[in-house]
Amino acid sequence: MGLVASCSQRIVLIALLSCDSKAVLLCCPADAGVWWPVRLPVPDAGSVKGVVRRWAERATVGAVTRGTVTGRLRVSGRGGGPCEADVVILKAAGPVDARLVDVSARWWPVAGLAEAGVGLFPAELGLLVEGYVQGWIPDGVITLDA
Repeated sequence: MGLVASCSQRIVLIALLSCDSKAVLLCCPADAGVWWPVRLPVPDAGSVKGVVRRWAERATVGAVTRGTVTGRLRVSGRGGGPCEADVVILKAAGPVDARLVDVSARWWPVAGLAEAGVGLFPAELGLLVEGYVQGWIPDGVITLDA
């Protein structure tokens, strides 16, 4: 399933891990039927780092640490043009109420997420998060398929 981004250039998908790294926060917009990380546009003059920092402050998730792995993929933007998307993994320092992040958000167990039979976007999200948590994905940028 393709993603239609609300930007023309770049978006960031935030995969928020629980403080014990056993669960990841995903959202399911009513019209999508697929679970995805929190998605945010990156302004033309902005940066992924700045968007992530401002989101963490506004979303009342408390302190977070950024993971060492980033997923990158190309998706369709509005109007059919290409849009870059970064999947950023963050880890919460303490408990986070999913409903305060997004009304459709819920915590999903990391273990077995890739095999859970749940629609995810991007499709490799389960493997990306599991690999990060279990330490078998190397640090750096990982290219994902849309």
